[in-house]
Amino acid sequence: MLQDLQLASDEGPVYRRLADAIAERITAGTLAVGDRLPPQREIARALGINVTTVTRALSTLQRRGLLEARPGR
Repeated sequence: MLQDLQLASDEGPVYRRLADAIAERITAGTLAVGDRLPPQREIARALGINVTTVTRALSTLQRRGLLEARPGR
């Protein structure tokens, strides 16, 4: 799902680049309604970034109305 996720190399905060990369997948239909994202720690580890950065990116997507967060099960 996010295995081959690439962050844009342009300037700007990493959280914003991550949010934009996930948003692109949502608008392209690669991520569909109801799809579950991997755990935040897994995303952070795969991209070599801090979990706090992932949390901030996902919060940004929530504010944009592109993501609904639910506690892990």
